Amino acid sequence: MAGIRLRDDAACARELAARWRAYEPYVAWLARYLHMPLPPWLPPEGVPDAWQTTAGEAFR
Repeated sequence: MAGIRLRDDAACARELAARWRAYEPYVAWLARYLHMPLPPWLPPEGVPDAWQTTAGEAFR
């Protein structure tokens, strides 16, 4: 990826989880205040990413 190294280790996972815990209550409050449900954080298993489909597949 263009010289960018992404970390995929336990320390990175812990840091990401800590950041989620830090802002998630605020996002949940804002969603309730605005009466807007939050989308799931992770997609369902087996659903292809948007880049893996074409616009025409939606009409099949």
